[in-house]
Amino acid sequence: MPELLIESDEWHFGHVPLNRRLNYRKELRRLRVDPLEQFLRQVRGGEKPIFGLRDDLDAYEQAYQFYYLSLSRFLPASSLAWRCRDRKWWPRKRGGGFKSLNHRELGKKYVEALPFILYDLWNCLFHARILMDCTIRLSRLFLKPGPSFTSFSDHKKFLQKRLAAITDHREYALFIAEKTDWFDIPIKLVRDKFFVHAGPRHERFLTFPGAPRGFEIGLTIMLPTKPQDKQWAKEIKHITVSIPRLMDDIDTFLHWFNDYGVAARRTISEITPEADAVNCPP
Repeated sequence: MPELLIESDEWHFGHVPLNRRLNYRKELRRLRVDPLEQFLRQVRGGEKPIFGLRDDLDAYEQAYQFYYLSLSRFLPASSLAWRCRDRKWWPRKRGGGFKSLNHRELGKKYVEALPFILYDLWNCLFHARILMDCTIRLSRLFLKPGPSFTSFSDHKKFLQKRLAAITDHREYALFIAEKTDWFDIPIKLVRDKFFVHAGPRHERFLTFPGAPRGFEIGLTIMLPTKPQDKQWAKEIKHITVSIPRLMDDIDTFLHWFNDYGVAARRTISEITPEADAVNCPP
């Protein structure tokens, strides 16, 4: 559980930055295509939706759209912040104004965008959490009841506790239980403990994570192990949120879910529905 990890001997949690510069326009064009497009098309089977009624498929599509829109705001702002992070390297005299019109325009845009960067980063994290919950709802289309189909966190906990006994759909259970650590920290932990609910005392700030000089603006949370001490900064844990890394993890997961779901649904059409269950003991 995240609460135990905070008290561990390790000092850093969360994302490891991508450490490469992204072409955000290219990334947004790629992400405009829903990774679950094939799965959704297969489930609908060409049937027209009932007018005025929305279902789990619609909820997922809206969640992905809101997630995409949050990225479409943050990624350009992150790129702008990276370009403007070291103004001393720009061709201007020390203490003087920018020489070129382009630099003046960049500086103006940066000043306008800066107050909203944390807000946009929070939105990416918030909508990533909603997207994961809406995605896991769709697993009911090839799994029998047992795990939660409303909460990704509860779904994962259910599979982790019964992993040794699961036989059918074991590949699915293993992936969810063992390859989604990025959901626990930082998505769930940071969203729950540091944004939505009252959590431990901490300090947070925007920074450029990565070495030697990061290509993105990210969020660093400093969590003192002795918050009551005057010299609390001597012992601290660091939690890093990198939106490009989060984007990469979620994209990998959604493509895997699409491929698995398509194959599982195809199997269902070939055998009886009763044979298509995650065999989880109560």
